[in-house]
Amino acid sequence: MAAAAGSPPVTVTGMVKLPLLHEALTGCMSLGHLLAGDAATAAALWAGYREESVLGSGAASALSALWGDAAEAERLGRGLGRATGQALLGGGLLSDVPVLKELSKCGKSLGDLIGGGDVEFARKRWTVEWHNEVTEPGALPKALVSVSMASGGLLVCLASSGLAAPAYVAFSAVAGAAFTAGGAAACQGIDQLSGFRDLGDFSAGDMIGCAIVGAVGCGGTGAAGCIAADVVIQPWEVRLLGSRPCDVVPAQLRLLQPVGQPAWKCEAAHEGDGHDDGPRDARARAPVPAASGPAARPRQGLCTGPPPGRAQCQPRVRGARVRRG
Repeated sequence: MAAAAGSPPVTVTGMVKLPLLHEALTGCMSLGHLLAGDAATAAALWAGYREESVLGSGAASALSALWGDAAEAERLGRGLGRATGQALLGGGLLSDVPVLKELSKCGKSLGDLIGGGDVEFARKRWTVEWHNEVTEPGALPKALVSVSMASGGLLVCLASSGLAAPAYVAFSAVAGAAFTAGGAAACQGIDQLSGFRDLGDFSAGDMIGCAIVGAVGCGGTGAAGCIAADVVIQPWEVRLLGSRPCDVVPAQLRLLQPVGQPAWKCEAAHEGDGHDDGPRDARARAPVPAASGPAARPRQGLCTGPPPGRAQCQPRVRGARVRRG
């Protein structure tokens, strides 16, 4: 479905100009338009990316210079300069929000100076363009939508951090897709009410693309957090507490299991591990009287068995007595 006549023109001015993130956003949004059957808009997004981006314009300018097209290389170089100026000052992230809007405007005017020294156009960023943006009827509602969707998605992901790692990543992806698609639909509705779009002109490609952005962004962030918990947080926990980690249970269960739910305690298992420690193995297999009191309730996710051998995890309820070997 192509954009209607009253719809805003398809550009990448609203894209975040930070390298790598710009490529990811353009790919997700173009995929959304392709899934909606709008190949023309998807192609326009990549054409705009070529015109003004740090990596895309830089590569295209270099290729044009190699092919001997100096004029095209210079034109694309100016696009590279404009994108670089924006990237140096936040890249236009959440540019609908006050203060961040002004920061984005600083980046655009800096980009005008870097990309060809266009002082006059850099001044217009703070006169004509800034005045039009702040007096737009839908400016404040769209800023509220942006802040609400970003903070709401963050709070939902934090509230679900007690889930196991696979469930947490899946839930984060679904929540991110729902919030970003809802934000895109709300902004389109605000544009229609303020007269910037025709009534009833909803872009399914924008909503699908934003849903893909939210799913990939939130799901990827959740997965990175789980990996960081295993690779970074837990080793420091072990160093500080002087205990060994449980290497079987995911970090989400080890670190964030709610009180009253089955927690994981570790005991040393020496049988079948390929090591023959003689009397020590015999002592490890011998029954040991159960301990009680605070010493019997170590921090969950940390091994309480003797150092030799490998660790095995067994489910126990927090606060219950733990065998110590």
